[in-house]
Amino acid sequence: MKLEQQVAGLALCRRLKSLGVDQDSLFAWRVESESGRAILHHASYRDYARSDGHEGLAAFTVAELLKAMPPEVDPNRVAVSHHRQHSYACTIYGTDGDIVVTGATAAEACAKTLIHLFEIGLMEAA
Repeated sequence: MKLEQQVAGLALCRRLKSLGVDQDSLFAWRVESESGRAILHHASYRDYARSDGHEGLAAFTVAELLKAMPPEVDPNRVAVSHHRQHSYACTIYGTDGDIVVTGATAAEACAKTLIHLFEIGLMEAA
């Protein structure tokens, strides 16, 4: 499986950064200022958080996204699974109902779940 399929996409990573999610990741998206081309690097975000005119974003893996869940979410009540053909689901099982968010990849489903938690007030933007 390609690395691009194992990390959240550029647009979701941008949104997570704007919400204040810590940019601690093993991989990084680097957007070239001249061309706008996004390149996925096999190096940490911190290596690309320089002021060289290029945009740097953490490229989160599923594990990193699950680690970023708020403390109110019990890790034993979160599941990432194959949902339907060509999609994945990140499910948070709750006593008041489940939260189910889908995506084309497991990382996309987890990133969308974190964004949803911000939207419903379980996480606060920095």
